[in-house]
Amino acid sequence: MTAGYLNRLAGRIHERLGDGAVGPADLEAVLGLAHTSAKSLLAALHAHRYAQRLGRGVYRVFAQPSVPASWSLAPGDLDPAAHAVYSVLESAGLPFLISGLSVLAPLAHHLLWWNPVLVIVARHAEDWAAAELAATHLAAAVNPSAETVRQLRNLVAHLEIEGDAPAILRPRGDLSGAEAHIAAPERALVDLAAEMRRFGFPLPWSEIGRIAAALQERGHSWNFGRLRHHARQHGLLPIFDPLVGQLQGRAASDGTPVPPVVAEILAGLLEVSR
Repeated sequence: MTAGYLNRLAGRIHERLGDGAVGPADLEAVLGLAHTSAKSLLAALHAHRYAQRLGRGVYRVFAQPSVPASWSLAPGDLDPAAHAVYSVLESAGLPFLISGLSVLAPLAHHLLWWNPVLVIVARHAEDWAAAELAATHLAAAVNPSAETVRQLRNLVAHLEIEGDAPAILRPRGDLSGAEAHIAAPERALVDLAAEMRRFGFPLPWSEIGRIAAALQERGHSWNFGRLRHHARQHGLLPIFDPLVGQLQGRAASDGTPVPPVVAEILAGLLEVSR
């Protein structure tokens, strides 16, 4: 297919279907194509940047070729609990960012009954942040240990407390990798993995791979330097380097066995990417 031909088809599809999700059945209806031809056209549009893949067989079609963009979450897109915490801390002028699953929830495959808001706050500002939240009747746990996190989960599981789970405040010296107090996906993914490994956040490791695959499908322009920077800070490079290799198409092929956690992450990535 020539570039001019694809340009005309993309414009026609976008004019008829707008910015919504488009699948082969839509092109069959709009263009009168056979199913296999519709699938081939979507693949060609995607290859020439006229379409962004949203999921298996589902795309968003543009009238003109698009430049890959970074996936991000706006403050208004946070879930109600995270948005309430965000509003209080932002109004107080605190140095903080929302991270972890609080940012990545729209990409997650698992629905959790335990999903506290993860807040990375500047060192020595954690008590201030907790006081600001308490003043608006929002509970917060300041740098809780793995045992405290387990106890909080058990309280929620046994319905001994009501309302949202307490926000988790983690004091850190590095608040980089964020915009408008919301962590970029690379930082959020590493912060989520840190909560899982050190504090028992109840997610299977395959979910890290699935979220990475979901970002890939949405055309996210990865900042691998940022990802590795935050992974190094948490001592998680051995976990994230193989994932970066897969995302860059340079998976290791020397036959060296990978740790179970890494194998589970890569299995999640490949499961969604197939």
